[in-house]
Amino acid sequence: MGFPRWGFKEVRAKAMEHMQLLAAVYPAAKFIFLVRDPYDMYRSVKGKKFHANFPDPYFPVQVWNDNVRDFLNVSALRPTCKLVRYEDLCKISRQENTLLEEITSYLGIEITEKMYGELETKTDSSGTNQQLASAEIAAITRIVSETAGLIGYQIR
Repeated sequence: MGFPRWGFKEVRAKAMEHMQLLAAVYPAAKFIFLVRDPYDMYRSVKGKKFHANFPDPYFPVQVWNDNVRDFLNVSALRPTCKLVRYEDLCKISRQENTLLEEITSYLGIEITEKMYGELETKTDSSGTNQQLASAEIAAITRIVSETAGLIGYQIR
């Protein structure tokens, strides 16, 4: 289509397997592995209609845990895959842009004004009206307790 690069956002189980396939097909590809605090992620998904279609209410949390564990274990993709925490992405500003500099350097592109504009308008947090019951927090903790801390998330 005449663009020097393209990208897409995908949320799915077995993310690293898909990245390995894409890396084989597109050897010059680079990936951003974007993760969100598992408790906030669950709050966000539990308010969505599609949540009722999951085989188990905590299926998205298990997918999160499996994907993070796989990311940590698949060292072959490490040079072509950078982990970025959603919460850190939301903190980027013109005054605090170290992470944006890291991302653009990794991708081999320049920071643009449009990037700041997108970050200022697109960093909403869905699910803020959804509260987590203590049983939900306990269930999430059981699933993510071994992996969340490895990427800097606090276990509740």
